[in-house]
Amino acid sequence: MHPQRDVIQEAFNIFLQEQALYSETLKIAGRCDLGAEFDGVPSIIDFKTSLREKKEEYIQDYFEQATAYSLMWSDMTGKDISQIVIIIANDESPEPQVFKSNVGYHGASLLAKIEEFRKHMG
Repeated sequence: MHPQRDVIQEAFNIFLQEQALYSETLKIAGRCDLGAEFDGVPSIIDFKTSLREKKEEYIQDYFEQATAYSLMWSDMTGKDISQIVIIIANDESPEPQVFKSNVGYHGASLLAKIEEFRKHMG
């Protein structure tokens, strides 16, 4: 068994915590869990809980949510954040699952969902 990973200690230089974000460009808003360096890279970090371990292919919505936070932060501050991190605590493992990705991989699917939502809302 691997020593327990302390993912909180890996996040340094916190620049936002539980902060409301918005984008005038995208006309969306939300509240981000954490913005900080993770593995030395400025990142949007979102915390989740689950009964079971997750596979990366099942958390696309989480990546899109964190991408939205990144785009909102950029719209508000003019500072780009390219890395998103999803940390999932689950009942099956004493260690959290950590998934890292790039904002650019999820932007198109996020924008398609926003557009689809707006179509249905009229």
